[in-house]
Amino acid sequence: MSEPFDVIPFSDIQGDWKKLGAGSFGNVYKGSYLGIDVAIKEVLPSKDYDVAKYFEREWRLMKECRHPNICLFIGLSRAPDPDNRIFIISEFIENGNVRLYVHDKHKPFPWRLRLSFAIDVARALAYLHARKCIHRDLKGE
Repeated sequence: MSEPFDVIPFSDIQGDWKKLGAGSFGNVYKGSYLGIDVAIKEVLPSKDYDVAKYFEREWRLMKECRHPNICLFIGLSRAPDPDNRIFIISEFIENGNVRLYVHDKHKPFPWRLRLSFAIDVARALAYLHARKCIHRDLKGE
């Protein structure tokens, strides 16, 4: 691969690839890279839209983002032939997702924490908007 991005050898992605969920491009898994937990987002072909166009826009933006409220992009990897799927490798964030936390009736969710969540999301969105990016897929998952 000679693409202009940070390439991670597919063989360096370890772990059992536990499925965490699904996104607009494909499934998201938890794995390991260089001894740290990572999120592995697969990029699947689509008949509904030009995956290459949206994918390139996403990884270019992710590569340039450095903000405490945005997952850190680590690199891209490609599965060996004949599969050739591309994977976006990013920082893994512990403790599940915001939606599960908000709807968990066994966890306290005081207004101070709710406000903190909202401010963190607003700061991340302001950062993206300042870079001419509008996030159209914001969700708690």
